[in-house]
Amino acid sequence: MGNFFIHLRLKEKISLLGAGSVLITVFSLVALAVWQSGQYNTLAQREVSSLIETNLDSITRGVYHLIKTEHEATQQQIDSNLNVARRVLVTSGGVSLASERVTWTATNQFNRQQTSITLPKMMVGGRWLGMNTDPDSETVVVDEVTRLVKDTATIFQIMNDKGDMLRVATTVRNAKGKRAIGTYIPAVNPDGTLNRVIEAIKQGKTYHGRAFVVDEWYLTAYEPITDRRGKLMGMLYVGVKLRNVECRVRAAILQTSVGKTGYVYVLGGKGEHQGHYVVSQKGKRDGEDILESTDSNGNYVIKSIIDKAIVLGSGELATERYLWQNPGEAEPRWKIARLAYYEPWDWIIGTSVYEDELQFYRSVLRDGRIKMTSIMSIAGLLLSFSIGLFGMVIVRTIVRPVQQMKSAVETIIQGDLNRVVNVHSPDEIGELAQSFNIMTGRLKSTMEGLRKLNRTLRVLSECNQSMIRTTDEKSLLQDVLRIIVELGNYRMAWVGFAEKDPAKSVRPVACAGHDDGYLESIAITWDSSVLGGGPTGLAIRSGEIVFVEDVLTDATYIPWRDKALQHNFRSSIAIPIKADGDVLGALVLYADSPGAFESEEITLLQELSDDLAFGILALRTREERAKAEKALQQAEKKYRGIFENALEGIFQTSAEGRFITANPAFAAMLGYDSPAELISSVTDIGSQIYVDADRRAEFRRIIDTEGEVNSFECQMYRKDGGKIWVSLSGRAVAYEDAMVYFEGVAEDITKRKQDEEELRELNNALEQRVAQRTAELEQANSQLESFSYSVSHDLRAPLRAIDGFSSILVNEYFADIPADAQNYLKRISGNVRRMEGLIDDLLTFSRLGRMPLSKKYIEPIALVYGVLEELDKEREGRHVDVTVGDLPPCEADPKLLRQVFFNLLSNALKYTRRREDARIEVGAYLQDARYVYFVRDNGAGFDMQYADKLFSVFQRLHSQEMFEGTGVGLAIVRNIINRHGGSVWAEGDVDQGATFYFTL
Repeated sequence: MGNFFIHLRLKEKISLLGAGSVLITVFSLVALAVWQSGQYNTLAQREVSSLIETNLDSITRGVYHLIKTEHEATQQQIDSNLNVARRVLVTSGGVSLASERVTWTATNQFNRQQTSITLPKMMVGGRWLGMNTDPDSETVVVDEVTRLVKDTATIFQIMNDKGDMLRVATTVRNAKGKRAIGTYIPAVNPDGTLNRVIEAIKQGKTYHGRAFVVDEWYLTAYEPITDRRGKLMGMLYVGVKLRNVECRVRAAILQTSVGKTGYVYVLGGKGEHQGHYVVSQKGKRDGEDILESTDSNGNYVIKSIIDKAIVLGSGELATERYLWQNPGEAEPRWKIARLAYYEPWDWIIGTSVYEDELQFYRSVLRDGRIKMTSIMSIAGLLLSFSIGLFGMVIVRTIVRPVQQMKSAVETIIQGDLNRVVNVHSPDEIGELAQSFNIMTGRLKSTMEGLRKLNRTLRVLSECNQSMIRTTDEKSLLQDVLRIIVELGNYRMAWVGFAEKDPAKSVRPVACAGHDDGYLESIAITWDSSVLGGGPTGLAIRSGEIVFVEDVLTDATYIPWRDKALQHNFRSSIAIPIKADGDVLGALVLYADSPGAFESEEITLLQELSDDLAFGILALRTREERAKAEKALQQAEKKYRGIFENALEGIFQTSAEGRFITANPAFAAMLGYDSPAELISSVTDIGSQIYVDADRRAEFRRIIDTEGEVNSFECQMYRKDGGKIWVSLSGRAVAYEDAMVYFEGVAEDITKRKQDEEELRELNNALEQRVAQRTAELEQANSQLESFSYSVSHDLRAPLRAIDGFSSILVNEYFADIPADAQNYLKRISGNVRRMEGLIDDLLTFSRLGRMPLSKKYIEPIALVYGVLEELDKEREGRHVDVTVGDLPPCEADPKLLRQVFFNLLSNALKYTRRREDARIEVGAYLQDARYVYFVRDNGAGFDMQYADKLFSVFQRLHSQEMFEGTGVGLAIVRNIINRHGGSVWAEGDVDQGATFYFTL
């Protein structure tokens, strides 16, 4: 039986096979159709659900990445702005702090609380930044930066050790349209958290990101400003309003649709804008607070969405299913939303669609299954009849194509790849014929691809050779484009550079091929507008290759389609030209057929673009080096002019003690006719020039240990043997830690030395006269001391007698003395004690003029706290608020300065005695380069018309019954301050308190 079938022809075998299997086919087909349709329906349902979720994911991720791309692009712009601001600040002379101080009324930008603070003036290039609030009046640095980058800039000054930062110069405006100087960023936010900007700056880092600036949110960059020792002085800021950036992505979000009625919305995630619509459906509810919104079951759906979203990481998604009813809808419907969270903007992105819209696709699949089952059943019956009726036709259709394929194979073997087997039957023979044709076509395409790839490799090789030969950028670009067009067989090629102008235009710099005015007739940008949405703009913005398969059908090419088709441009590719991470522009190619750019070719074109970028960068570096060398030559020429014409002596010497160079002024100073004569005549500076050779050794020792020397005075010999005094300033010049030579500047100070000698003689004579006068004064003081002691003793003796007898009367005869007399005795005793206090004050006042001053460098704050401790009893039973501020150190006699603070503080406690809430403040401030110390109280005060009497002996402005005292305390204060060379004054108002000021 086996041999029988083996010897049958193909036609007979197929006929038998068809007749034998027809019955099996008929009965199996229906059962298989029913089972398979069920399987396909289940699979299709699953795939549709997956496709829907994938679509939601894709839309959500697309919006997320759109926002992220816009943020990163804006941050790159801000970083560029920061580089500009830094360069402007450096070229303006840098930042420094003056010794003079100014007082600011600083306003917290968050809670608007104000505080007064005194800070050193912040200078730029020796000029004070001022307190300029007028936008029409120029402020250095910040206005120049804003003109260059078209965005805001600010210089901050650190306020205190916490790191609070004060705006001292800015182009940021407040609600009144004025410059927002005087506002400050606190180191601690109102909620108690540390401010991220201040934390980064205190750590010496640059802060990048979203930050609150005066009245609204900005995308920002902050950079520390330090002095030469690295101490933080402030910070430099540039920024862009976040709402300006948000506007650019809002339109894209509003245009995004999901299914029939679905849409994308954006909510605020945290802070005061939590639960507010940022972007709503069609923008109708933007800004509305929906945080408390609930569904028909009372669930807080928006809070649930926010809780799920804000914990998501970068690129992570979450899903929320909820009942929702928009205004105008009849009833709530189940809705599904895919969520993402973009933390830098605090945006929650939701892509939402109603579930009943998704059920439509599943019902279509269900109906399709029923229909497919019916059709397959009918098709099974028809097939059984067809096999019986057309068996012979089928046999013929099998044999004939096999014969055609045999003939085609023989043709292909001869090298003709264009031969096609014209068999279109749907059976295996037809599939075999189609596979045969596909194999032939792919073989042909492979051969053509290899030829094209070889052509592109040749273009790459020739372009690299051109980069080696070419010496200027324009010629390089033109030659490379010519090679691309001629060897690559492209229709046209051109290179455009991305301009940094406001329009973000693309400037063509070179082209080759069939241009015919095409580039002049079109406009291309790299912004997010329609003109920036083509392959060139997208490639520059994204830094990735962008190609158009067919100009005729690609929607992004609409603005240039007509012009391109007129020039027979059917496909296009734009390759970004990137150097050091920046996109310089794009290389753009056109072909005359659709789909002309294949993956292997694109890879080689990217390599060509990278090589071109390297060549451009190399040529620009070479050009910049040439400019730098030219500038160096000019600087050298300028330095030589200064060197030759300087009035001071300038010189260079070797370590061995010989002159290397000297200018004419130095040669003339030493009496030589020219620098050449000086250099050749002096072979040992130490012995021939220095009068004292040890001074030369000392000069070298200072430079070796400290690196430089300033105002080093010594005597030098002139050529004629005369001597002059010279002041030297110099330094050692080293190379790779080895000293090469010394260089310095010399000034002839002979005249100054002569004047100093004359002054010294005058001082000696004056000291003799002062010593003589001092001896006379000491004798007079000794006599006055004896007199004071005598007066004190003579006055105290009768007082003691009066006090003693009055005490006897009170103690022994008190009961026999009338009430009026008892009162008189008490008054006698009180006045005796007052008289004794007056004598003590007078003696103290008298001794102050004779006590020698023993000035020391002291801390006044320690004296103040000591006095307050001594006066603790004066505060017992009272509510006294004593504030001691910063008291700068000073040079004074500790005992006498303590007496000043004692008298002033005891007066403050005395004259606030009638206040329920007494306040006393001790502090200091800088005025006209001198510190002014003060003691302020809210006590009885005084009338300013009597202020000149306060510091006189026995002058009092209040009665003894109101406030006790002798009237000598303030006179003692004035005497002490006068002896220190200072001044003392007072300000006050009746019943409003008083302030006493003094300087040393």
